[in-house]
Amino acid sequence: MVALGELVGAGYVSSLARPGGSITGLSTAQSELHPKRLELLKTAFPKVARVAFLWNPANASNVTALRETEVAVRALGVQLLPLEVRRFDDLESAFQGALRGRAQALMAIGDSVVLINRARIVDFAAKNRLPAMYNNIDYMDAGGSCSMVQTPPTCFAGLPRSLTKSSRVRNLLISRSNSPRSLNW
Repeated sequence: MVALGELVGAGYVSSLARPGGSITGLSTAQSELHPKRLELLKTAFPKVARVAFLWNPANASNVTALRETEVAVRALGVQLLPLEVRRFDDLESAFQGALRGRAQALMAIGDSVVLINRARIVDFAAKNRLPAMYNNIDYMDAGGSCSMVQTPPTCFAGLPRSLTKSSRVRNLLISRSNSPRSLNW
């Protein structure tokens, strides 16, 4: 494993400190960033009351992210519209769900199906005049307006050093990234 999301929640390891077995690497879990992304979106657009949330329920990290974000919506007075995107074909129905739910903003979270379709997602947000918050800088390259991400070079900087601390793979810990966050407007 080089870097994965919610390792404990997905059942890959029992804990980050003592993963057991022969797994080692870096956890790039970002579930705690989703509530912060929602808070920034609400701060920038205070009248937003309904936020479409594109996610994949088959992705354990997405399930955790949705749960963490649902806690934040209560504090912010926002209604979250979770829209499932398991496959490419689900994207159009998710867009229609956002329109039916009268979404006033959009959040898209980390999943390969969602990320691969970033250009369509950014285009949908622009055509429907929805402020959007993304979790990957690639959305910015596709024309997105705002992303808040972990900074990858910092995220991986400690990995080689940790690999040299132990001669036995099973003695290595899983490190959680404490990298600075990057906010891109």
